[in-house]
Amino acid sequence: MTSTPSSLSLSHTHSLPTGNTLSNRTPSSPPSSLTHSLSQSGQSPGQDTPPFFAFFHDFTFNPRGVLIDEFNRLACLRSWSNKGPVRRWMWNFLLRCEFKRLVLRAQDGETGAGPVLADWQGLCVEVGVGGEEGSIRRCKKALAKVHINLVDLLEHRRLGTPLKHFPDLGALIRYTRQTGKFVSRELVKGDPMVKVLLRKMR
Repeated sequence: MTSTPSSLSLSHTHSLPTGNTLSNRTPSSPPSSLTHSLSQSGQSPGQDTPPFFAFFHDFTFNPRGVLIDEFNRLACLRSWSNKGPVRRWMWNFLLRCEFKRLVLRAQDGETGAGPVLADWQGLCVEVGVGGEEGSIRRCKKALAKVHINLVDLLEHRRLGTPLKHFPDLGALIRYTRQTGKFVSRELVKGDPMVKVLLRKMR
């Protein structure tokens, strides 16, 4: 669903979702106390500790650590079963928080206008497919050929790590399955640009 397996994706020891898309899990609702605490955190993009991890006071987050690895450490500390619903809830909620911080864009005023051409060109530059396209349609066409993992995209925006590009959909699927870096389709629906980077499982 995601963009580039290996970086916008989950990690190595996380149980893999099943389904027919790379972003097949719908975020489940985490405990209301966690939701409230995160909503009150006031953290913004670029801060070292994602608000999700700040909630767990017995866990020391590594600011340079990969999200999936840090999540797996937390899951081990809290004894969240690989196949249990709590682990899945928490992973989905972590990604929801990070997408809100790093991906989702506010609408322009009250008009509900979506991203403009310059925004699309910027995304093209970010993922390495040009940026000089003269129309949104051409930007979308260029982005449709890109195979990256969306969890990796989050890491790229959070840490500046290079995006891993895959030569074809099959390579992206293998990477996503191996790393567990799945993203729920529901998370991406709110952003018309990143949604273009979603890929279906075969």
